[in-house]
Amino acid sequence: IKGVCIDCKKRAKINPLRLLDCKEEKCQPIKMNAPSLVDNLCKECHDHFKSVLEFTRSINAGRLVDSILDDIMKALMSLTQADRGFLLLKNDSGGLELKRSVNINSEELNQDSFQISRSAIEKAVETRSPVVLSDAQNDSSFGFHTSIRELGIKTLTCIPIPAVSDEVIGLLYADSVKTELEFTDLDVEVLESLASNAGI
Repeated sequence: IKGVCIDCKKRAKINPLRLLDCKEEKCQPIKMNAPSLVDNLCKECHDHFKSVLEFTRSINAGRLVDSILDDIMKALMSLTQADRGFLLLKNDSGGLELKRSVNINSEELNQDSFQISRSAIEKAVETRSPVVLSDAQNDSSFGFHTSIRELGIKTLTCIPIPAVSDEVIGLLYADSVKTELEFTDLDVEVLESLASNAGI
């Protein structure tokens, strides 16, 4: 690429999209003449991007904790296409408390049939990393659980909510028996962003 700075010549080989971040004056024509990424998305990806953007704006515009948590739950259920989900936050005693839920209540969380979900929650807290299963029935780590067979869970998402200190102070959880949704890295990043908003 001619007429760009040294950094952009390196970026062009490693990650061309980084050229759009450059602040050098000589590199601005590339940014101005670049095609719009959104305009070149397929309909499914465009709708997905639009919903993420709308939810992000809604959350950022929130002023009350309750309204923010409501928006986060709506985003979680929409992005995961889940049948049920919930949001847990640590209470003053250090235990996880149910703050929001869809199609599940606190009593169901303590039933034996919820064993698979508790295992995912424990792993997410222990590793401080997301547990995301696009094909739960055949997953090598969780597929052996009787509960996952009995409940017919096909997709499962469990995202830890971090505090500023990196301590896990809650979780976002969703699962589905209907849809075998292939979660992408972008999906996980968006869900982690939602979790971060819940932890603020």
